[in-house]
Amino acid sequence: MERDIYLRFIKSQKSHWWFAAKRKIINKFLKKYLDNKGNYHLLDFGAGTGSNIEILENYGNVDVYEKDKETQLHLKKSFLGNHKIKIIDDVDGQHLYDLILLADVIEHFEDDKSLVNFLGRCMKPNGKLVVTVP
Repeated sequence: MERDIYLRFIKSQKSHWWFAAKRKIINKFLKKYLDNKGNYHLLDFGAGTGSNIEILENYGNVDVYEKDKETQLHLKKSFLGNHKIKIIDDVDGQHLYDLILLADVIEHFEDDKSLVNFLGRCMKPNGKLVVTVP
């Protein structure tokens, strides 16, 4: 994604109707399929500007993966000191997740089937994969 688009997303992610509506939909799904124990291990894959992280952290610890290094720095600064959120450099398949979120990410992969297969191997038994597309 182009740098100026990321910058606009960062500025508008809290208030823009698109992000707010998407968070509401994602949260509704999470409430339906996860309890409120807060002990899940979640992955926000392709987190972008991080607009969904605050919702995810209500359900447990969140690993955040963003490929773009500058955006990764923004995320590290935004969530500095939050012990429930870990910005990771790569998804190595060594950690297993209860839930993986791909919010408006899958359409950026030419081989989306391979991505889904890989992420499936990164999930715990009965794990959930949540995918949204624009």
